[in-house]
Amino acid sequence: MAKRPYYIFLCMNERRPGHPKGCCVNNGSDAVRERFAEVMTQEGMRDQLRVVRTSCLDNCSHGPTLVVYPDDVWYQGVQVEDVQEIIDSHIKGGRVVQRLVLPPEHFD
Repeated sequence: MAKRPYYIFLCMNERRPGHPKGCCVNNGSDAVRERFAEVMTQEGMRDQLRVVRTSCLDNCSHGPTLVVYPDDVWYQGVQVEDVQEIIDSHIKGGRVVQRLVLPPEHFD
């Protein structure tokens, strides 16, 4: 398979419940990943997009977090209902979903 135009790196880090930093798995990243898979299959996008499970992306308290490459756009608090919008707006339309962007001040 050829290189895909887009890769989404989705945090699948898991910490014990109640950990002060939180974690993306406890905030729903599994369901987000499943929704991406469903939409990609329904829309025949498997050759255009790949969702890659990652460990910690260092923004646990803002999770689930993901990064869209090659655009280097970081999204925070992504939920199942946001997946279609990310695909339609960002992946298909080239427009960043501003309401989900992780602000630069959240990076140390």
